[in-house]
Amino acid sequence: MFRPSASVLTALLLAAGAGGIAHAESLSLRYGIAPGQSWSAVQTIVRETSLGGETRSDRGTARFSYRVAATQEPDRLLLDARMLSQSVGEEESPVDFASIAFRASTDRRGVMRGVRFELGDVDPPDLPGIEPDPVAFRQMLRRVAEAWIDSVYWLPELPERALAVGESFVIGDRDDVGGTEPGVRMEMVSKTTYTLRELSEGVARFDVAIRSSVEASTAQSAVESRRIAEGEADFDLELGMWTRHQTRSEHHAVFSGDPTGQGSASARTTTTIEMTRQGD
Repeated sequence: MFRPSASVLTALLLAAGAGGIAHAESLSLRYGIAPGQSWSAVQTIVRETSLGGETRSDRGTARFSYRVAATQEPDRLLLDARMLSQSVGEEESPVDFASIAFRASTDRRGVMRGVRFELGDVDPPDLPGIEPDPVAFRQMLRRVAEAWIDSVYWLPELPERALAVGESFVIGDRDDVGGTEPGVRMEMVSKTTYTLRELSEGVARFDVAIRSSVEASTAQSAVESRRIAEGEADFDLELGMWTRHQTRSEHHAVFSGDPTGQGSASARTTTTIEMTRQGD
């Protein structure tokens, strides 16, 4: 998952000696976004899902924009994001999602705080399949925002210590939402490992490994899922940004209970995120 982890930034290279990147023994990654900057992101998901003996393939693309602003805290910045468009296959959604404002503050290590979304005032569009009731339309926008907020703020938290080639840093996440609703239990655990593979022409190239699981149950049903993913990520040391982040994952789930009975599902997914600074 991405928290985004979520959901744009610049790095400082601390190298031993005056030889620059070519002779660096270690580097310290730091996001370096500044007020007034604008960034854009394109996230593409290609998925093949197998369920009940049938296989389905689909491709989705989402485009986001980010603006950076100052906050009252000198070491933190506001990261304001909007979803510009969303498409499935070649068909783009006709709904304008720009009325959803995603907001969070961050520091130079990417520690996010106050991750949230706000809905602006917008009338339902006159489109087939869109509920004309303003209240129902806002509920739809809220569901979209809840589904995408982790993808918006996907940027990983950077390590405090410097890294040498071959060394790794790990991001772990555990979320237990049991008790938020009567009779509902859900535990999500994930571990993402970034291993610095090489430094090449001002880019730190990482291997990425992800292991995650979800266990959820109600009084009538239960789901257990496991995800294993591998990939690569490029951190541009001059821009201070993950310019490309790609993972290829296998996802297996087992479910039981009403109304579906017992069964299993699997999916293979390739997720690619590309970040670009605007105005350069």
